[in-house]
Amino acid sequence: MIQMRAEILEACKATALSHDSYLSKMTLGMVIHIIKREGLFARIFNAEKIQFKHYDPNYRQEKIFIKGKKSHLSNYNKAVIALSLFHNLRNRCYHWENITKTRTGKNGKSYPRLTTNILKILNKPIGITPDRIDRFLDDLLMAFSERLLEYANHP
Repeated sequence: MIQMRAEILEACKATALSHDSYLSKMTLGMVIHIIKREGLFARIFNAEKIQFKHYDPNYRQEKIFIKGKKSHLSNYNKAVIALSLFHNLRNRCYHWENITKTRTGKNGKSYPRLTTNILKILNKPIGITPDRIDRFLDDLLMAFSERLLEYANHP
């Protein structure tokens, strides 16, 4: 956090900024980095409503094998995956990349290019098809904690 504060001060060519000024100068990438580094997933997201099969019709794996036992993805793992997908989407949009691209597999099925493979235990990437990006973003907004949403909507 201190390093980010120094970077913001240097970029603004200022010696001191108010808390509001720091927040307004932070980029989405910085916010995502802080959430990841500080492990704030569970405090910020309620990932129960996020179902990855809604965003990619080829995704069928809501259960994973941990130590040989079948288990559901935890809310923490879902939050990590959702934040990674959001970060990838943000980067692709920021760099003017085509987010509607898909790839065709050997079986003839269409697979999304907007994917993440952040959890190696899943053995396959999780993605968002181009026609379901809106639904993903809506679900992601609804996954934020109620207190955080109330604070953001406060006039």
